[in-house]
Amino acid sequence: MASLIEKFIYVILPVACALVLIASEPFWGHLEFKAYDTKVNLCRFLGLGHQQPTGRVVMVAIEEHAALKKKPFIFWYPDLGRFIKIAVQAKSAAVGLDLIPVHSLEQKMAESFTGMDGNIPSTAVLNDVGRQLDYALVSGLMKSSRDTVIVQGVSGSLVPFYYDLMAFMDNVKPASMRVDTDSDGILRSEIRNLEKDQEGFVAQLNNATGSTAPVPDRFRINFNFIDKIPVYQFEDILDGKVDRTKLKDKLIILGVESKHEDVHETPVGVRSGALIHAAGLETLLTRTFPLSPGMPVRISLLLALCFASLPFTRFRLPLHSFFCIFAMLLIYFIGNVVLFSHGYDLPMFPHLLAPVAVFTVSYLYRYMVEERGKRQLYKTFSYYVDPSIIDQLVTQDAQSLMKGERHDVCVMFLDIRGFTALSEKISSESLVAMLNIFFGKVSEVVQTNQGFVNKFIGDGILAFFAVGDRYVDDSLRASREICQVTDMINQSAVLAPYIGDHKVAIGIGLHVGSVILGNVGSERKLDFTVIGPPVNTASRIESLTKQYDRMVLVSEVVTRSASDVFTFESLGRAEVKGIENGVEIYALNM
Repeated sequence: MASLIEKFIYVILPVACALVLIASEPFWGHLEFKAYDTKVNLCRFLGLGHQQPTGRVVMVAIEEHAALKKKPFIFWYPDLGRFIKIAVQAKSAAVGLDLIPVHSLEQKMAESFTGMDGNIPSTAVLNDVGRQLDYALVSGLMKSSRDTVIVQGVSGSLVPFYYDLMAFMDNVKPASMRVDTDSDGILRSEIRNLEKDQEGFVAQLNNATGSTAPVPDRFRINFNFIDKIPVYQFEDILDGKVDRTKLKDKLIILGVESKHEDVHETPVGVRSGALIHAAGLETLLTRTFPLSPGMPVRISLLLALCFASLPFTRFRLPLHSFFCIFAMLLIYFIGNVVLFSHGYDLPMFPHLLAPVAVFTVSYLYRYMVEERGKRQLYKTFSYYVDPSIIDQLVTQDAQSLMKGERHDVCVMFLDIRGFTALSEKISSESLVAMLNIFFGKVSEVVQTNQGFVNKFIGDGILAFFAVGDRYVDDSLRASREICQVTDMINQSAVLAPYIGDHKVAIGIGLHVGSVILGNVGSERKLDFTVIGPPVNTASRIESLTKQYDRMVLVSEVVTRSASDVFTFESLGRAEVKGIENGVEIYALNM
């Protein structure tokens, strides 16, 4: 029953962790944005995702410090008209005006000189000059729109002064230049229709290509393109310094290159709005915008990570599990970046937290269960073994040890010789007192040498040694010390008040082998013990100590496992009950 409950808990743990993380997913949005930016920059740095732009998109920049210092933007209107004509003559596919000529020069010039004293031109003259400058731009738009598509940017109520005339221009299309940043203020996406009934700037330019591919309502920009967009200076084109063939069949975006206006924070730094639109248009043309999975896929992936991390939490040492979980997270991160470079934007958060959550919760649960099992072990064996030995004996957890585990051990059988005859000569009280004193000394020696006193069998002791790499040496060292303690007790007459002139004689048998450690018994009575042929063999070897008149006898496997510190005397092969062909017997040299 306990096993079924444990299995149920280990299944429910990852599900519970996944549900908590799913419910808290909105709180990880900021981390997910940062993870996205990290993937963008890693792919750029490592050269992953070698998507090449179509080369159809170019940007023409009106440089703020160079061009606008010469004359204000409104006095560039005739040059804008001339530029559009040049683009049409070069057979460009479309021209996108990522700027808004808000003011009419006819009105602006009249306003500028109103109320001024002195020798100034008449209002009629000023109006005529402004009208001619306005006409240079408007006529350029009207004539050029017959041969190519011109996308005019607008932003809410901010529209060009000729907005009402655009209805009479063949192919001049208004489009919203507004952008939408994420909640952390960073621009990562293009929007198809941010304003009501107004197509987005990039979507409108895409339509000019005649593409029938649907434009997503919102899509991530492929920032790998942002440094691959050709940028030409506005004045260089006007002055004929740029070969016009470079504009043929191109989608031209004309915008102001400024450090203060129309600039936005992106995953790759601060960039101008016109350049961001250019990268967005290339993304749309190449269809390389990263695709994000829907909620069912996100949930399934989160559950998969939780269950995949569960086996790593079964290691006894948390450090081993930690390294496995870390390796798993690293593999997921690398795979995530590689898939991102191929256009698949898998989530990082809270998914990277899933294995950590399962690891933490599992070990908290295991800690409580193991501590309960250890307390039970300590309570049961505190009189027979040091708690530190129990810690080393537990290879998985305390519950597993109590249920039964296989261990390689050195079994020790110790027996008091002539005990039956002695028990007939002294009182039962004296006999028990003598056993308590002697076994107390022997148990202390066993525990000091990393041994485990398993049980007292009348006038004998069953112990075993299983801790560390040199547990056989521990058993031999304990055997020597027990013999020395026995001699010391006999010489000091510690037991004289109980047994008079009688001396204590002992025999010890040692054998190494694989046994099962665990609780054996009924529901009312359980006994932690060792089970297996090596136990019987050690008992048989001990019984031979009388025959060979030696205090400590060991099997051949003990001599092979012992270090050079110990020496042995071969006594030949002895017949042992239950063991075919007998056992090679050796005496431990003191």
